[in-house]
Amino acid sequence: MTFLLDVNVLIALIDPGHVAHDDAHEWFAARGQASGFFREWVAPQGFFDAAIFNIQRYHASAAAFTIITGRDYGLVDHELRTRLQLLAPHLQRAVLISREMDRQRLRSQSLEAALNQVEAGVFILDATGRPFWTNDVANTLLARGDLVRNSVLGLGLAGPNADRLLREGLAAPREKPEKLLTPTPALIKMTDSEGIEWLGCLMPLQLHSQTQAAFSQVGRSAQAVLFVRRVEPVTASSVEAAAKLYALTPAEARVLQATLELDSVAKMADALGVAPSTVKTHLSSIFGKTGASRRATLVKAVMSLQR
Repeated sequence: MTFLLDVNVLIALIDPGHVAHDDAHEWFAARGQASGFFREWVAPQGFFDAAIFNIQRYHASAAAFTIITGRDYGLVDHELRTRLQLLAPHLQRAVLISREMDRQRLRSQSLEAALNQVEAGVFILDATGRPFWTNDVANTLLARGDLVRNSVLGLGLAGPNADRLLREGLAAPREKPEKLLTPTPALIKMTDSEGIEWLGCLMPLQLHSQTQAAFSQVGRSAQAVLFVRRVEPVTASSVEAAAKLYALTPAEARVLQATLELDSVAKMADALGVAPSTVKTHLSSIFGKTGASRRATLVKAVMSLQR
């Protein structure tokens, strides 16, 4: 046991990349060869000399690379030390690259596991619009085939307008940061074979972003993420509850209902038959009463009131 502990201490003292031989050989001759462990286990293996270098040294341990010679070869000579010294940086680099690849692979697997918990269908798309990764919900939608479909031209959506919006989104320049929640997210509306409405939200990935890098490390070129979910209309009771809770006027309640259903002030003004400036005035009052600073926060607050 003393022999093994002393060996570990000796290896831990070696600077990473430095080939240690002379000190190691002197130590083996002075202490190692005198131990019972050396006589009973090391010597019968035919070990005679050793050259060691640390690939990486940690706080309490080290990862070492060792070449052990037998009596037939003799002592570690200058030629062997020189070759090992030349080999050392390449081995260190290979180990570091392997560890980084392992970390990136685990990171990608963790991301995939998280996306599989999302209730929406998640499609990771390449530059041509082809999905190279889909979560479980997306796989179910693809199997149905009436809402999304996979073809040689890439992912296809139900309806020519939806397809056009998808292609335009993929072709747009990727200069802005990733944003999953925006005040007025761009939505792609679709209808399945049963007449049920679905919404698609395309999120282009910023170049060199962490999300893109996670897939790039495993050989995937991620261009954008498409989220597809079934429309869950907010019931009038939710708006009524919000109106009572935040003391909204009837006009503000109507604007709140329109806010949940439409994605722009212009559309809300058209639907309500009022001027856009009137909608903006009511929205400002609604944000002030509810404490929300953006549309996404407001929608979340109202949804939480749904019974």
